[in-house]
Amino acid sequence: MTQTKANYFKYIITILFTLSAIIGTTILYKKIYYENNIQNYKPTRDRQFILDLFKKNWYWLTANDQLSPENILDTSSLTHTDGSHKANLIIKVYLETNQPIGFIAYYKKQLYQGYIQFLAVDDQYRGKGYAKKLVQYALDDLKRMGCISIQILTRMSNSSARAVYEKAGFKELWSNKEFIEYKKDLEY
Repeated sequence: MTQTKANYFKYIITILFTLSAIIGTTILYKKIYYENNIQNYKPTRDRQFILDLFKKNWYWLTANDQLSPENILDTSSLTHTDGSHKANLIIKVYLETNQPIGFIAYYKKQLYQGYIQFLAVDDQYRGKGYAKKLVQYALDDLKRMGCISIQILTRMSNSSARAVYEKAGFKELWSNKEFIEYKKDLEY
């Protein structure tokens, strides 16, 4: 009987070890996936790519003609038109085969409010879910920072961006003929 109990415990330990290994591998895979595909902005790798996206998509990315993408990338901050500091910007880049294909920039606007400032994906990679992944990453990160609501502004005519935001659960906060601002309350 003692031999049977010993075999039973070995069997249980083996099952528990196997389950732990499967769960650990799954968690590690998700961590590696995000870390390998969505990474912090790295100027030597990403600066020119983002500047090119701004140049090609200026109308869609900003309504502020005074904006300097170079300054934003060099300082990772937004400033008011009077030059005063506005916010520390978090810039994340989506990589495919170690090449940037899109980026998102966001910040904590107030104690519990986050703001997505920019989102862009290179033309040849659009329609493949990369914008959705970048938005979800930003939402998760802002949630970790304690934000309970997130806002984003886009042009009324930017139907692609609007579809991404609406699918992510954003609701219209206000709009006019030219712009629409969305808000999403995060669930805890």
